[in-house]
Amino acid sequence: MLETKYDHLSVEDKKYDNWVDKGYFKSGNTDRLPYCIVIPPPNVTGKLHIGHAYDTAIQDVIIRYKRLQGFDCLWLPGMDHAAIATEAKVVKRLKEQGLDKRSIGREKFLEACWDWTKEFGGNIRSQWAKLGLSVDYSKERFTLDEGLNKAVIKTFVDYYKKGLSTTEIGRKMDFDRHTIQRMLMDASKMGWVQYNPLSAVELSKQKVKMTDSLTNEEFMFDSVS
Repeated sequence: MLETKYDHLSVEDKKYDNWVDKGYFKSGNTDRLPYCIVIPPPNVTGKLHIGHAYDTAIQDVIIRYKRLQGFDCLWLPGMDHAAIATEAKVVKRLKEQGLDKRSIGREKFLEACWDWTKEFGGNIRSQWAKLGLSVDYSKERFTLDEGLNKAVIKTFVDYYKKGLSTTEIGRKMDFDRHTIQRMLMDASKMGWVQYNPLSAVELSKQKVKMTDSLTNEEFMFDSVS
């Protein structure tokens, strides 16, 4: 017997899971022209709001239309760790539990942060599912993923090898000079370049000499911001 009212819950139940399980949203067909949208990564500080729903609905229409046109479409999902904001939320939760981040120590605090991330990351994914977003979960990224960190540093090193100053690189990558200095140190630890860290005052007055670990080629890096 036909129901007198439309019950969206029963109609939509498990449909999205079925789409995901069958790989309808996956990319990787190299025989087709690629088309990619990177979802603006929401912070794991809480749940999605109406602005996220509006933005992703438009992207979903575009990516589905491009699939119909025959493109190999990647709609890349991801989330932002939102360091300072997330820390504030975790500290507040710990306080409600009668705990202090300094008293529990670094490792326990990091554990609490990851617990928060898993909890609210799961909430965000369930909201994406409720919206029916056709994202490729097999390629989902998080801003603290090791691969992403290496990609950012590699981009910095590539710019550096083109002779750009820290100021110019900062403008391109939207980082300040101090962040660039930390990247130099990280790149040195990975063996990509040789870097002798200087104080902020010294660094602002001098050129930094770096050496490519593979070619032994030396570069002078103007660090005046």
